[in-house]
Amino acid sequence: MKLGLRYAADRLSGRRGTRLVMGNALVAQLFSSALKSGVLFAFETRVAQLSHDAGSFDVRVRSKQSEIAMRARNGVILAAGGFSGNTGLREQWLPEHGAQRTVAHAGNDGGGIGLGMALNAAVEVDHGSNAFWMPVSTLQRADGSTAHFPHIALDRAKPGSLAIDVSGRRFTNEANSYHHFCEAMLAQMADKSSNRFFLIADMSFVRQYGIGLIRPTARPARRFTDSGYLLRATSPQSLAEQLSVDSVALEQTLIRYNENAERGVDPDFHRGESALNRHNGDASTAPNPCLRALDLDDLCAVELTVADLGTSAGLATDDRARVLDRSGLAIPGLYACGNDMASMMRGAYPGPGTTLGPGMTFAWRAVEDLSSSMTASQCHGARGSTTAGNL
Repeated sequence: MKLGLRYAADRLSGRRGTRLVMGNALVAQLFSSALKSGVLFAFETRVAQLSHDAGSFDVRVRSKQSEIAMRARNGVILAAGGFSGNTGLREQWLPEHGAQRTVAHAGNDGGGIGLGMALNAAVEVDHGSNAFWMPVSTLQRADGSTAHFPHIALDRAKPGSLAIDVSGRRFTNEANSYHHFCEAMLAQMADKSSNRFFLIADMSFVRQYGIGLIRPTARPARRFTDSGYLLRATSPQSLAEQLSVDSVALEQTLIRYNENAERGVDPDFHRGESALNRHNGDASTAPNPCLRALDLDDLCAVELTVADLGTSAGLATDDRARVLDRSGLAIPGLYACGNDMASMMRGAYPGPGTTLGPGMTFAWRAVEDLSSSMTASQCHGARGSTTAGNL
């Protein structure tokens, strides 16, 4: 109630709620600290050109109103968010079936990586599938735009759901991390065995946990069924017909899943055995917090596709975030961090924060190295001035 009242008060005085948590809270704190430190921000402005000359950089920035030339005497840090919003680079560096959708900001269009490459910077594009992945379901809005719902942990890991491919069979542990779940989808698509995937549950599941864009509810809004986002059926055969999958295979899959769920085991994919699985499940369900049988007379499903939440390939750097050229040498004064920098994880996904943690760490390393270079330069200049008698 307190949260609801606070949000209502925020909306009466502004466009959004002011209570920030998780990544939003972290970014807000960093932004606030930067403002207090006198950092200037130029919104709706992009770097149109970057050139290197005698230890400094000529920078040309363009806004809606004007184009300005500046000189960066000490260095430049590239941190423009990777290339999720760049169709050409997505088609070039991401797997064919992973290049269609993204949940990252559209402004992450590879501009920082392009500036580095124009200065002969090397790029690493051998990070497996070169991105971090998220399964999403999509809904066409009335205005023609597309809503993407990221299936992180609110439904896939909960007891009473399962995922199938176009064969009507399960293909992975649904309670695994979103990145690993999508890796299984991409593997299925790569060997051409499937290009469509569905999350199946029953209506008691929807009432308790929700599914995709549908919040926990006794009766989903008609727009979800009218649009085809949510498919409902009173039998496995009817659901198979709507999904265009093999009815015999789907029925066998559901029966086997239910039999194993009653015993609390998943011999096929070991769902509910890892600490991560169990954490994202429902502790009130025993003996396995990730498994329970489905009501086969009241089924529903949403379709899943692969989207990236950020890119892993990027500019090659050293341990001080200095951008390396194609010979492996550091380009003086040029740094990269965040998703412009080739991820130290090389496409692996150990857990949440895989992009944010290294982004902050190597931003610190870049400024630390830049500061030490500036100090050394100033000391060298003072010594030279002393020799010339001008101190």
